Amino acid sequence: PEPFSHMTLADYGDVAVVINNQSSSSRTIGFAFAASRNISSEWVLLLTNESTPTAEMITPEQFATWLASPILQMITDRNLTELNVLVTTKGIPLRVNGGTNARAAFDSELALIGGPYSASIHANWYATSNYGPAAGNEMKAFDRSEQGYYLVTRLTGYDVETALELLDKTNVCLLYTTDAA
Repeated sequence: PEPFSHMTLADYGDVAVVINNQSSSSRTIGFAFAASRNISSEWVLLLTNESTPTAEMITPEQFATWLASPILQMITDRNLTELNVLVTTKGIPLRVNGGTNARAAFDSELALIGGPYSASIHANWYATSNYGPAAGNEMKAFDRSEQGYYLVTRLTGYDVETALELLDKTNVCLLYTTDAA
């Protein structure tokens, strides 16, 4: 059988959306995405603390305190054991700046929370993966329980309107391919 099909691509049953309540951009884009993909409120990870940063660059301490810890706590409390993909939005930081050599993309650090690669968060090295053809293995559906990290992607655009337009375009494509199937 094919490792991927339209139906597996259109299944958002293993996807959670991370929304920063301190950012109207994040709320607008994140809730629009959740609604358009029928993502249950249980799988919407809403960061509600007033101190949650909205800046593009944050410190490792801000990452741990205001983002990674609450996200991991929600995943644990809600028993989201099937979670493979975290979707972030505009209004969620882009970079974690730890000093001279310890800099990383926010999404890369977030991918490592709560798993065997947690020790690599804020490290001066990178962790390798054994997933897919680039690692010399067959391509198959991603499974966080096998790989030890989450896939993380971001919904953004030059502005909120651009992000929503991109979302609308994918909605039309999904509708078209679903009708054709």
